[in-house]
Amino acid sequence: MDTTCPNCGCLLIVESENRWIKVTGIVGSVIEHKEHSDEVPTETESEREPEPDPSLVAGEMVRFARGTFAGFVGQIVSIDRARQKAIVKISIFGRDTPVEQDLTDLVRLP
Repeated sequence: MDTTCPNCGCLLIVESENRWIKVTGIVGSVIEHKEHSDEVPTETESEREPEPDPSLVAGEMVRFARGTFAGFVGQIVSIDRARQKAIVKISIFGRDTPVEQDLTDLVRLP
């Protein structure tokens, strides 16, 4: 079997004399059958939702661990514990810009 495009497939369509179009089959990659298991999968460390750091306070310097601004460093302006969000001031193109971010995405700088 050709594996250059393993998830690609083609429809084999036949047109009859009365202009009806009929799908006669699917030509393409073979779907691999997996045996079903009754075991409940356990989540790995990387799949767990990270816990927000409860000791973060306004004025602290933090690094964005995930998301659009991953790797950026900024200062916490305010924290909304009910929504688990923080407003962090970061520098974009030399201008201070407030960004709302999940607390789980922020890591305190030493």
